[in-house]
Amino acid sequence: MTDRFAQNFRPNRLRALDKPGIKDVRLHDLRHTGNTLAAIADATLPELKQRMGHASDRAAMIYLHATDERHREIADTLSAMAKTELKQARRNQSDTQAEEDPVNDQSPGRERVSDLGFVVGGA
Repeated sequence: MTDRFAQNFRPNRLRALDKPGIKDVRLHDLRHTGNTLAAIADATLPELKQRMGHASDRAAMIYLHATDERHREIADTLSAMAKTELKQARRNQSDTQAEEDPVNDQSPGRERVSDLGFVVGGA
């Protein structure tokens, strides 16, 4: 922060902080809040680095903590993806098993006798 900015900002900041109910707020708190809100608004890491004047990813990533709501959205999306893949895998497994499993072979001369998979007759 430049000295000129600090000189112009400080008097206004002090007046604002004299208002009832506002205490223990630092310039860094405002910076952190602004950049956290930018991250929630889908600002990219390079955009955040530029906004903050950071050269390293590590420094900028401090501001990228997610909200509980965002954690839920991510978890729900991953869960839905996993469920879809699991259903597809089960469907593929059932199709493959039906094609290869002699228990399910209903060709002429083969008869399924029990749930144990015994087959009477042979091909």
